[in-house]
Amino acid sequence: GLMIIFLPGFFSFSYLAVISAFFLGSGNVKVNLAGTFIALLVVIAGDVLLVRYFGVYMAACVSSAAYILNLLYSVNKLRKKFHIPVAGFFKWQRADLVWVKSLVKTQP
Repeated sequence: GLMIIFLPGFFSFSYLAVISAFFLGSGNVKVNLAGTFIALLVVIAGDVLLVRYFGVYMAACVSSAAYILNLLYSVNKLRKKFHIPVAGFFKWQRADLVWVKSLVKTQP
């Protein structure tokens, strides 16, 4: 039940962790702060307006929505900076698989 509702949020959070690390490493913390603030606003508004009436399942929906919006904000910032289509962030290519295989082979 609840885990299925959380899955889109968990997926978004996993991508967001990598993108946030990039922004942090490049000294652009403002993007992370703005995305987190957007997510916080979604959670507060969702909790106040929906969760108390619809319960724990709505809380899961609100949390997932917050993670997804945070990810979309960050991806949009990256897209503008590097002129990459949005699909380029999520679509695996053959070179990606070759790179992952090389990482696995070099591990002790």
